[in-house]
Amino acid sequence: MVLAAIRTQVALIDDILALIDEVNNSPAARNVTRSLENSLKLRRQELGKLTKLKADLYMDWKNGDITRDEYHDMKKDFEEREKKLRKDIASLEIEVQETAKEMSPKNSYFEAFAKHRNITELDRGIVTELIKVIHIQEGGDITIDFNFADQHKLLLEQLGDKANAVGGTKEALG
Repeated sequence: MVLAAIRTQVALIDDILALIDEVNNSPAARNVTRSLENSLKLRRQELGKLTKLKADLYMDWKNGDITRDEYHDMKKDFEEREKKLRKDIASLEIEVQETAKEMSPKNSYFEAFAKHRNITELDRGIVTELIKVIHIQEGGDITIDFNFADQHKLLLEQLGDKANAVGGTKEALG
């Protein structure tokens, strides 16, 4: 029964790896990232223009093109817009980084099960590497707690969130 449970976990890992690849390479994921990057580029350009306008504003005042009160009002407005743009840029940068992160199959969870992909028999090393505890109840029922249960749950949540972000659904995860 333990051997069958390990084989089932290995099959689940293969399914999860296929889903990760599908989500990371979906056109929707690339479109979301491209859209965010374009928004970020536009905000940075707008900030650059605003910074130049703010610098030119002082010269307009010194040349007598605008009054002192107009200068202070416009400077205050530019500073508020600049502050908002900087905040928007910071948020977009975080969002771009989060969206661009590809879920990686290179972690100890995947590697532990992948190296036992073609397992035909159990030995103590495999059991201690993959299994935390085996509970045997009255009547012969067995419950197996795997070492990577928390990582498995977290990975499925992340995969579901990423799939939703690119237009997929969590139903695909089962």
